[in-house]
Amino acid sequence: MANDLLITVTSFFRDEDAWEVLRDEAIRPLVAAHHPDEPFRVWVAGCASGEEAYSIGILLFEEAKAQGKSFPIDIFATDASAKALAVARRGLYPAAAVQHLSADRMERWFEKAGDSYRIKRDLREAIVFAPQDLIQDPPFSRVRLLICRNVLIYLRPELQHKLLRLFHFALNEGGYLFLGSAENIGNSEDLFETVSQKWRLFRRRGATRREILEFPIGKGSFLRRQLHARPASDLPPPERIAETSLMALVERHVPPSVVVDRDLQVLFYNGAMERFLNPQSGEPTNDLASLAREGLGIRLGRLVKKTSESGNPEWERAQIALDGRMTLVSIEVAPLENAERNGLYLISFTEHGEATTADAEHERPQSTHTEDLEHEVKLLRDELRTTIQLSSRAREEHESSKEEIMSMNEELRSTNEEMETSKEELHSLNEELNTVNIELRENVDELKRRTDDINNLLVGTNIATLFLDTKMQIRWFSPAVQDLFNIRASDVGRPIADLVQKFADNEFNADCERVLRSLTPAEKQVRSSDERWFVRQILPYRTRDDRIDGVIVTFADVTAIQAARRYAEEIVETVPVPLLVLDWELRVVSANPAFYETFRVAREKTATRLIYDLGNGQWNIPKLRGLLTEVLAGNDSFRDYEVEHDFEGIGAKAMLLSGTRIDHMQLILLAIEDITGRKQSEAHQTLLMSELSHRVKNVLGVVQGLASQTLARSKSLEEFRSTFEGRLAALSRGHALLLEGEWKETDLGHLIQGATEAFESVRVQSEGSSVKISPAKTLALNLVLHELETNAIKYGALSTDTGHIDLRWSLEDGEGTAEGTKKVRLVWQELDGPPVKRPESSGFGVSLIQQLLRYEMDGSAHLSFEPNGLRCEMVFTAA
Repeated sequence: MANDLLITVTSFFRDEDAWEVLRDEAIRPLVAAHHPDEPFRVWVAGCASGEEAYSIGILLFEEAKAQGKSFPIDIFATDASAKALAVARRGLYPAAAVQHLSADRMERWFEKAGDSYRIKRDLREAIVFAPQDLIQDPPFSRVRLLICRNVLIYLRPELQHKLLRLFHFALNEGGYLFLGSAENIGNSEDLFETVSQKWRLFRRRGATRREILEFPIGKGSFLRRQLHARPASDLPPPERIAETSLMALVERHVPPSVVVDRDLQVLFYNGAMERFLNPQSGEPTNDLASLAREGLGIRLGRLVKKTSESGNPEWERAQIALDGRMTLVSIEVAPLENAERNGLYLISFTEHGEATTADAEHERPQSTHTEDLEHEVKLLRDELRTTIQLSSRAREEHESSKEEIMSMNEELRSTNEEMETSKEELHSLNEELNTVNIELRENVDELKRRTDDINNLLVGTNIATLFLDTKMQIRWFSPAVQDLFNIRASDVGRPIADLVQKFADNEFNADCERVLRSLTPAEKQVRSSDERWFVRQILPYRTRDDRIDGVIVTFADVTAIQAARRYAEEIVETVPVPLLVLDWELRVVSANPAFYETFRVAREKTATRLIYDLGNGQWNIPKLRGLLTEVLAGNDSFRDYEVEHDFEGIGAKAMLLSGTRIDHMQLILLAIEDITGRKQSEAHQTLLMSELSHRVKNVLGVVQGLASQTLARSKSLEEFRSTFEGRLAALSRGHALLLEGEWKETDLGHLIQGATEAFESVRVQSEGSSVKISPAKTLALNLVLHELETNAIKYGALSTDTGHIDLRWSLEDGEGTAEGTKKVRLVWQELDGPPVKRPESSGFGVSLIQQLLRYEMDGSAHLSFEPNGLRCEMVFTAA
């Protein structure tokens, strides 16, 4: 309820004309006279949400700059509302609150914070906001300017007056008091002089009168009892009305009176006491006996004594000389309230006019002047006796007091020594406090620098950072967080669950709670509504004393990394070489399709597993382990490490491995190239080269043999040339077939067709099944066919126009050969040629055919010289 009753309505430079007067009439002369080494102290009482405190700070900084001065500014802003002080401390105000300020002031003193504006650091740090109840709490002191606007109007008149006395105490001599437009100093003109009545600006008068101070200044509620009562300035306070009325009654109806104590010392006068008291020249005195006119002193002493003894009022009449004539006067002595304790008596004098003879007889009918004198003498003796007794008692008390004073003097001397010691200790303590103060100032400056460093770091790295307390309420956030939440600076203190997220993450709030409970960091990639990717990391917030006080949430923008990763993955997907991506624990992060296709493995059996556990342990190779360890230890890469292994699902393969470390992603890229085919090709090529070398040597040997035999059987050089060229051509055709088939097996039909292509198809007919023969047999068979063709052209069927040749071959099981080995039966049959007769001796051609079949083709040849044509039946193995 108290917070509801507190009025916290305010604004920047409220009543702008008043602030201009404050600047011209108060701030400007104060700044001009201020010493640069002293702090300029200001007290803003009832600061509400802080706008007036920041306004006075702006004026002070601007005026100091205008006068070219620099000095510390300490502004103490106080209020009874903790809620208003929290707003003031944040220094964050909506745009509507500052829209009337000039552009220069907005640029100099405010910075944009979302939809709001925040007070800049140098102004904010010049102001200390603190809770204070003006009624109960002590004031600040030694301030040069005190602002208390629109506070006094809510207080009772007596509290207003007490507060003004309090403000007089707080201000330095010549300090200024700035009140609200509806407030005034009332009856405190003795404390303040008016500088501007219209704008309620006042200056302090004189020195501080400490006797008028009272702390606390009031009890109970500080609100007016009647909020709608007339203004305090219209009527005097009720106490003043009662006091004025009482004085009027006393003056009009109470006779001249005097208040005395037991010793007849005058304490108070009322009325025209000069008719009854007659002060004498010399040192002033308050003794009633000395002041009373002749004839009254003894009577007054007697009546006071009687009243003191009886405790009741006593009176009597007396004749005294007034204005040259005897006047009858009634004298009454009455004890005041608690007279026995206080010893105070009221003596009243009432005149009855000029005394007559009857009055004299009535006053003392049986007394004579002698009796009066005797009575007075008796009184004097009693008084003298009493005085002697009092003097003796006083002497004794004086001796006792003297001893006490001497004792006190010793105590004072001891106390003085203790005070000197305390003074030295205080001086030492003051030095220590100055040292501590310097250290604290240095620590504060260092803390400011570190805060600036952290703020610049967070802004510079553009990492969205969010601090949450243990209740998941927002404690602080960096500007980049506004891209991920609908958040404003005024949302500090609100639960994070109340804010709308701009990214897809249904587990965010639950993860924050989980990290706070388990103290285990949580990391996840999330995508924002504008298609950006972030790595969201949640960490426990630890204080310097290792106490958990909430969580820290960071969002690192990895959009570019994600794009690069997708680009790399697209490239990797299209690379035909198997690729593995490993983390720094050598676990598989991903693999490309070529890997799964080559090694015939499933994704679920590959991802997240150690490379050494893949398949049948085919990668668990000590040498490979060593290479990967070196990569992790700092080597950037290794290349062309060959692995031969019987791989699960694909058999024996030869693989070439190359590895590269990717530092910024903490990954290793492993490329695997299948070189099994290449190694087989290289082996085959080596074999071919060996075979070629062997064949060339054989061919040269054959050529040499052909040349020598042909030369020996030739009758002329021309015959030698012709025969030798034909045989070389046969060898050449065989080599051409082998080169065409890459020195592999040759088709028998294709070989016979090439050997007989020079003749018309009607003269040479061939037919047989598909048979493959080896390169060695290809060369030998070409020479055999060449010899048969040459003989047919010279002596056989091809020597006439009607003759022709029939070639037939077949594949059949061979007897006496290894199981599964086939034999080829090739029949050369000449028909319709000239009559044939057996030669008397075997020529070189027949010998060559038989030797080639036996030694080169693992077979045999049988020649029949039949009348209708030569028949040559050849049998050899197919392999």
